[in-house]
Amino acid sequence: GIVMPGKKLYVSRHQKKAEREHQKKAAAKERATQYMKYANLYIKNLDDSVNSNTLKEVFSEYGDIVSAKVMYDKAVHVSRGFGFVCFKEQDSANNAATAMNGRILSGKPLYV
Repeated sequence: GIVMPGKKLYVSRHQKKAEREHQKKAAAKERATQYMKYANLYIKNLDDSVNSNTLKEVFSEYGDIVSAKVMYDKAVHVSRGFGFVCFKEQDSANNAATAMNGRILSGKPLYV
């Protein structure tokens, strides 16, 4: 790409709409297939002070983590009070869910 003041431009050949949609669907299917082999946990009742790094540190004692993400409101960038932790192994996720459900984190009980 070429860097212009404050913007990046990308140059590629022209594609028909159907071709672009096909590539988009194929990429989405590939991402879905990739994450199907992992165990994803939904965590709610998170305090506003908890961020993705904190979530990853707290849950990492139960196994290898692929990703940890706290969801934020895009407009004001404030935590929405829930997040996701993705484990490599189902057993690790089950152990974490059992151990962490009801545990107090930053003054609030977690619901896994």
